[in-house]
Amino acid sequence: MNLKQYAAQYPLVLWALALFFITLGFNFKLDVPLALLAMLTIYALGTRGKVTTSYVALVKRHWPVCLFLVVTALVTVLSRNMGHSLEVQPQLLPALLIYVVIVQFVTNRREYDFVVAALIISGVIIAAYLLIATTLYAEEDPLHAIWKMESPLFIAPNDVLMLSILAPLAVALFFVTDHAMIKTAAITYLLLALLCTIYMQSRQAVAIYLGSIFLFFVLMRPLWGVIATVAGLAVVLVLDIALGKNLLNKIFLFPRLYIWDTAWEMFIDRPIHGQGPGMFKELYYIYLEKSGYVFEQVKDRRPMNWAHSLYFEQLAERGLLGLLALLTLFAKALLDVWRYWHGSRENPEQKMLVAGLGSAIVALLMAGIAEASLLRLWVTVVLFTLLALVFSISSYKSKT
Repeated sequence: MNLKQYAAQYPLVLWALALFFITLGFNFKLDVPLALLAMLTIYALGTRGKVTTSYVALVKRHWPVCLFLVVTALVTVLSRNMGHSLEVQPQLLPALLIYVVIVQFVTNRREYDFVVAALIISGVIIAAYLLIATTLYAEEDPLHAIWKMESPLFIAPNDVLMLSILAPLAVALFFVTDHAMIKTAAITYLLLALLCTIYMQSRQAVAIYLGSIFLFFVLMRPLWGVIATVAGLAVVLVLDIALGKNLLNKIFLFPRLYIWDTAWEMFIDRPIHGQGPGMFKELYYIYLEKSGYVFEQVKDRRPMNWAHSLYFEQLAERGLLGLLALLTLFAKALLDVWRYWHGSRENPEQKMLVAGLGSAIVALLMAGIAEASLLRLWVTVVLFTLLALVFSISSYKSKT
């Protein structure tokens, strides 16, 4: 099969999605890949023929996402500063576009594997770029090197959590694909992602990387999970010692409690719909004092752009409505994954893909405990990509 024949196997819009994934880590003055994806999506939707599905049926099929969007609109309108809340949410648009492309145009297992492979290959490029760029901007603090990169994905060292969350999908892809190049990409991803988490000195990213892979193997073979975790811990320990014991020296450092207390105080003040998306940063100093802290005495006196907890962020910025809408997305996805996993007993490859997907969703949930924010591009992109992949399993299975 030549290159032209291979390319013709997949809709053009999926190639545009792959290009968008691959270029995600780079800062373009004009985001041509996103514009191309948007135009091809509109064209593909317009030329696919008559669609008989009613709007009511669409809402029923995608009700958790619809609920999330309605709540997002509501808390934005009710924000203390609606203009600011609108300005901090542009990352939701490409995330929703990705969701639409996957749920509408992934119609079979081959296309499903193509999207997963594109996601992992993009991760290889992102991880390699991060390592190369931070080496060129080598400084004692990884944060300064990340700032100099000016990547839309990386604002802080803990943003390498993105690579950890996708690790179980890379493991699943390695086992289910027959293509040597894709297997190589999956292994390369796992090695580079682990190296990035250690090099960026992110305790959370290392823990979630190992934990998500452990969960994947436990779902498949419990003994494999134990072996993979022990081997992973050994590799982490050796690499960390070689790089100066940065992780070991930070293992008990946990300076987030006063930030969470501040978020809780914001929630108590407006418990139903919160202060508004993006308002944690604007109100941080006011509510830090209300929660009983003196700014000059806290450990980290930098501006706080987010609550360093996805769930405290929802309470502070979106209230109970926002938290329940977000948890509904996760709960519905995990319930579907559990159902698909039990329904794939006769199909080992399908079972591995579902296990990888479920482990990635759990990893994202774990990342939300002490990090992650809907204000960051990688969080919304990863969230809606995983949600779309969950939905597409039932979609393409019903067509085959």
